[in-house]
Amino acid sequence: MTGGIDGVDPVSAIDPERVRGPLRTLYRELDARVAEHGPTCVVSGRCCRFEEYGHTLFLSAAEAALLVADAPPPARTPDDGATCPWQDRLGRCTARDARPLGCRVYFCDPNYEGEAGPITEEFLGRLRRLVESLGLPWGYARMHRHVRAAIEAGLLTAGPGDDPCRGAVERVAAVSGRESLDISPSGQ
Repeated sequence: MTGGIDGVDPVSAIDPERVRGPLRTLYRELDARVAEHGPTCVVSGRCCRFEEYGHTLFLSAAEAALLVADAPPPARTPDDGATCPWQDRLGRCTARDARPLGCRVYFCDPNYEGEAGPITEEFLGRLRRLVESLGLPWGYARMHRHVRAAIEAGLLTAGPGDDPCRGAVERVAAVSGRESLDISPSGQ
């Protein structure tokens, strides 16, 4: 398997049911810690345009397994690391509930900038201990490496979701100059 890490495909080797509860608990605690600092998101989409803004998203194999299992199909065809495949045409995250630690802690808000590092280190350590306690492979790698492995294993489609209406609302909004109404339960 060429997309695997160290010759192993940890994403397909991890049962998402085994990590779902513990990861969701960790994510809730992380979200609460981040919220204490009140960073503002202006939905610029910069967080998902990795190459353009000079950052790379890393995640563990357990996070990747949960992301692949719980997120909708990618909103765009995965590339080699320039952008996030779950960012829609309006710059919003379509994998909001399943997004990994790195996405949850990253904000463009300059008032929050100094807080992200310590929070990341604390929760990354907790994530590693959680993965080890479950006896799972760490498999910490670039998101796109996990995405390629999931595509090769047949766990993820290589292109945008199968919904023929996907993107229609965004196209109408772009043409009309109006913002689309977000009725998703995650309140993106």
